[in-house]
Amino acid sequence: MVGELEKEIDARLVPDELVILCRESVAGEIVRSFSAPGPFRRLQERLLKRTPVTLISFGGNGFEFRRMPLDDGEHVSDVALTDLLRRGATSIFRDHKGFVESTSAYHFRNPSGRHTGRFIRLSNILVRQSEITFVALCALRHIPEDTSVVYVDTPSLFALVAAINDLRASEDALPPVLVDSFRSYDGVDTYAHFRTGGAVALVSASSSGKLAKRLVQRGFDSRRIVHVLFLGEKPETLVAAVDLAFDRQNNPGGFIRTVEADSGAPCSMCANGSIAIPIQGDQFDIAGPQPEPLVIKRTKEHAALSATMARHAGTGTFQINAGRPTRQFAIDAEKVATSESAEKRLAYLAAASIPAKLGHCIVANAESAPFAKRVLDAADSAAPILTREEFEQARAAVEDAFTDPILVVSAVVGSGRQLLDLSRMLRSCPEAPLLYFAGLVVTESTERTQTLTRNLALTHNAAEHPLIIVDQINLPGLAAPNPWDRELAVFDETANRSVPISAEIEQRRERLRQTSVGLEQELFLTNAPGDPLKIQRGFAFWPEGLPDKANTQADVFFTIASILQGLRTGEGRNDRQTLRTEWFYRTLLSPENFGRFNDAVIQASLLRAARPSELDYTDNAQTSAEAARVLRRILESATTPRGEAAAEFLVALATGRLRVAKDDLATVLDGLPPQTPLVDELVALCRSRLLPP
Repeated sequence: MVGELEKEIDARLVPDELVILCRESVAGEIVRSFSAPGPFRRLQERLLKRTPVTLISFGGNGFEFRRMPLDDGEHVSDVALTDLLRRGATSIFRDHKGFVESTSAYHFRNPSGRHTGRFIRLSNILVRQSEITFVALCALRHIPEDTSVVYVDTPSLFALVAAINDLRASEDALPPVLVDSFRSYDGVDTYAHFRTGGAVALVSASSSGKLAKRLVQRGFDSRRIVHVLFLGEKPETLVAAVDLAFDRQNNPGGFIRTVEADSGAPCSMCANGSIAIPIQGDQFDIAGPQPEPLVIKRTKEHAALSATMARHAGTGTFQINAGRPTRQFAIDAEKVATSESAEKRLAYLAAASIPAKLGHCIVANAESAPFAKRVLDAADSAAPILTREEFEQARAAVEDAFTDPILVVSAVVGSGRQLLDLSRMLRSCPEAPLLYFAGLVVTESTERTQTLTRNLALTHNAAEHPLIIVDQINLPGLAAPNPWDRELAVFDETANRSVPISAEIEQRRERLRQTSVGLEQELFLTNAPGDPLKIQRGFAFWPEGLPDKANTQADVFFTIASILQGLRTGEGRNDRQTLRTEWFYRTLLSPENFGRFNDAVIQASLLRAARPSELDYTDNAQTSAEAARVLRRILESATTPRGEAAAEFLVALATGRLRVAKDDLATVLDGLPPQTPLVDELVALCRSRLLPP
C-alpha cells in the first residue's frame, strides 16, 4: 500500500490531503501500523507536515463506519464517502477505457433501440481484483442485508457479486447471496426463474433505464434494481451505484452525457451517412456483418457514363479478357474515340488545347501512335510523333534546352504510371510547357483521376500542366475476381471428375481458353444454341435509341461494371447508397434488381460484374428467400423471354458468385420441370456441387 502511495507522490507530487479507505475489520491494524516504525513512518516523512491524513472505514452494508485523523493534527477530511467512491470508480472507468467508441462511418444501436456514438462495456473495467472490489463497494450500500439472490444482466457481473459476498462476509458475517444471469434484453422477458422476494437485480450499465422498466414489469421493486454504471438523464427513482456524469464539484473527472436518439426518432448520425451497428447479447457484443440490400437507381451522376457509352458503344473499344491477364477489362487503343460523336469531341478538345507552336509529341506506348496522329491532325499540327526512347535521343543530340510545348499522348490511361514516368523524364525540359492528352481514362474512382491530374499538373512555371481527357470511365482494379476464369475452372473440374459434359459446355471451355482473343459477344451463356443475349430498348443507363444501334455484350457489361464501381466508391451519393463490405456491415445487391432490370443481358452483367460478397444472401434469411423465389421463377421460365438468363444464374450458383441459404437452395433446384438441355445440365451440375447426397 505504501509502495502504491509513493508512486503517486512521485508522479503527482505531494497531495493536499491523504484519505485511506479500508474495511472496518482492518482499521485498527492500519491505525497501529501508521504510528509504528516501518513503511508508514517513511511515508509520513515524504508528506508535508500540513498534509492531513484521514482514515475512513466501512462496514458490511457499505456505509461509513468511522472517520478519524491518523496524523498528529485534528483535521479530518470532509470528502463524502459517496463522492470518494464515485470519483474513484469514474477514474477506474476512464483508465480502462470503459467506452466503446464509434467513428464517422458507424455508430451503435444498443439493445434498448437507442442510437448512440458510444456505449459502456462493463467487462472492460473488471480487470484487477482490487478495482473489482472497489466497484463492488460502490454497489454494496444498495444491496439490503436481507438479500438472498442477485440477478445480473451479464455474466461479467459474477466477479462483482463474488466481491460483494466477500465484503458482506468479512465485515458482518452475512451469508453469501446466490447469483444468476437473465441475459439482459435477450432474456428479461423470457427468463423463468425470477424470485423477486429478497432479490436484487444488477444492471451492468445503462444510459436510459429502459431495462429497469422491463424488470419492474417482471415484478421487481424499482428500489432493488441497481445500475452499476449509469450515464444519462437520471430519474429520481433510478438507483445508480456509480453515476459517471460530469459534475464540477462532485465528479470533475466524469463524462458529458452521450447524445442519443430513440429508435424511430430522427438520428443526426444516420442523417450524416453513419451506419447504425446493432449491439447484441448480454456481453454487449458488436453484431456480425449486417447485410443490407441495395436497389440500383439511376441518378444524375450517371449522365456522364451515359454520354461516354453513347460515344463508344458499338465501336469495338470494349472487350473482356477471359483468362488471367493483367486486366480483366480490355480496351482496344486503336478504336478509342472512333465514332462520329467521339471524333467530333476529340477534334474540339485538340483544337482548343493544343498550341500551334508545338515542338514534339511523345506517345506513352506504341499502341497510342495511331490515336496521337488523329489528335495532331485535329490540331493541324506537324509535330513529330516520338516514343520515349526517340525523344531522349533527340534531347541528347542538341545542346539547347527544349522550350517549345511538348504534347504527351496516351490512347488509354489506367493507373497513370506511364504518364507519371514521362513526367519525371520531362523534368529535363524545365522550361517547356507540357500538355497531356488522353483518349480514355480508366480508373477505380473519379478521385483517382483527380489525383493523377493534380500530380501531372505540378510545375514551378506560371501555368500548370493540363491533362485533357476525351472520355473516362470508372472500373474495378486488377484485383477484381474474373468470373470467366472461375467458370472455366468449374467446367474443368467437372470434366476431370469424368462427368459427361455436353457439346455446348465443351465448346464453351474451348472458347474461354482462347485468352488471346477478347470476348465481345460471347460473354454470356444462352439457354440454348442461337443468338447471343442482346440489350432491349429502354436501358435506363444508355441514351434513348442507343440499344437499337450496333452494340455488344461487352458494352453492356462495362456499363454495369462502372455503375457498381461507382456504388462501391460512393461518389456523389449518401453513404447508405453504396456497396460496402466491412467487418460489421456490408451491402448486398437486392434481388429486387433482377426484377427491376429484367433484360437478360443486364441480369447476366449484374451476376458477372458483382463481387461474390455482394450476391451472398446466406446471412440474411429474408433476402435469401426473396432471391430464391426470383431464381426459381427464372429457371421455370427458361424457354421464355422471362428466363433468358437462366443459364447465367445457374453458372453464378455453380461458381459461388451467387449464394442463398441451403434450405432456399433446395427450394430453387428441387423438382424443376425439364427446360432446355443446357439448363437441365447446369441444374444437375449445381445439385452435385451444392446439394451432394
